[in-house]
Amino acid sequence: LALRTSFPHTTGKLSVYDDSVPRAFVLLRNPLRAIPAYFDAVYEMRNHLPAGTSSTKQHAKSTHDAWVQWRDGQLRSQILLYR
Repeated sequence: LALRTSFPHTTGKLSVYDDSVPRAFVLLRNPLRAIPAYFDAVYEMRNHLPAGTSSTKQHAKSTHDAWVQWRDGQLRSQILLYR
């Protein structure tokens, strides 16, 4: 069984199939890479862009400006939420 997630679920509820998974590997990514990657995925979904296009030169300026605004607005609330 393989599962990829880009963000933790704030409710902390287990999945309906949690009893059928006896063991698991937990792989943690470096937050310095994972957080910007999560932002890119959200940015692409909100702007109806194909996956992976927010890091291209064509979108670099708008993505960077949106990243700075999102980062500054979300950092404090996310740290408090997952403390």
